[in-house]
Amino acid sequence: MDAVLKPVLAAFGLNPFQVSPLGGGLINDTYHVLDPGQTGVILQRVNTKVFQDPVALMENLMKVLPVLEGPGYQKTELLKTPAGEAWVWQPESGFWRAYRYIPNSRTYENTTDPALAREAGRILGQFHNLLDGVPARELHTPLPGFHDLEKRARELQEAVSQGGTARKSQAAPWLEVAGGLIDACREIPFDTFPLRVCHNDPVLKNILYRKDRPQALCLIDLDTLMPGVLIWDFGDAVRSVVCAYPEDYGGEGAMQPDLDAFAAFADGFLGSGVELTESEREWLPWGLILMPLLHGIRALADYLAGDVYYKVSFPEQNLVRAKNLLELARASQEALPELYRRFSGA
Repeated sequence: MDAVLKPVLAAFGLNPFQVSPLGGGLINDTYHVLDPGQTGVILQRVNTKVFQDPVALMENLMKVLPVLEGPGYQKTELLKTPAGEAWVWQPESGFWRAYRYIPNSRTYENTTDPALAREAGRILGQFHNLLDGVPARELHTPLPGFHDLEKRARELQEAVSQGGTARKSQAAPWLEVAGGLIDACREIPFDTFPLRVCHNDPVLKNILYRKDRPQALCLIDLDTLMPGVLIWDFGDAVRSVVCAYPEDYGGEGAMQPDLDAFAAFADGFLGSGVELTESEREWLPWGLILMPLLHGIRALADYLAGDVYYKVSFPEQNLVRAKNLLELARASQEALPELYRRFSGA
């Protein structure tokens, strides 16, 4: 067994017979641990370069996990050490935590399957139902300004001013698209939305489903849990179910929102009984413009900066990500009347 993992596992009181790395995550290191007599454990090393105050992150989790359990929502349980601690800090290897493994579960990267889309909407609505009584201001903010439109717009302008000539030339058409979308999204009245406890990254890959049928169990990867507004969660989740292709897809004309998947998601979300204010109900469909835009300008800024944040496997991957996300945002803006029709009919 890996010499780094052995003392960490021992600190959690685990004596496993198998430890397997789980890929797919861009931030933390994750392992599936099989322990005799147990259903299994998910062990994670928290990336403290991204989450610089991991104790605050864990305090958020310990505040919300006890209430994230109810009809149609699977409990997520942190594993405690024999001393009753919820995490392990090792000077040699970093900050670790462990969850009880939820058997018969899986995730999806992309889909436009209406059944999966409807369940994604339902589980997001149930997540907000369960957290409705938790005061958002009592939570820490591990990533300040994570979805702040003006902050991301400033970062894009800074990247333009510092970017190389060749990359700026390549990015020029998408800078123009981004500018128009930023101006449009400035009309969203963020200050009229109530502050909620938000996941802030509830995309499809962060929703756990049953293996044997399209039933969502719970939201996972709660590191971005912090105060926010519902349009962020709604928009981020729905953008991941209206397009069957990944963000770095190289084909043409694929980033059109699947309106049937949008309608199914909205049906599941509203059918959960989540209570909305008048302003939220009026503006939520704009989430399918706002959130692809925010992620698109982050990818575009990173491309201009020389690919310093997102992992890339080919030279123009961030530009492709930005192009696809901005295309989705622009196509969603054009489809806005139909989005409203589908949302109001859900």
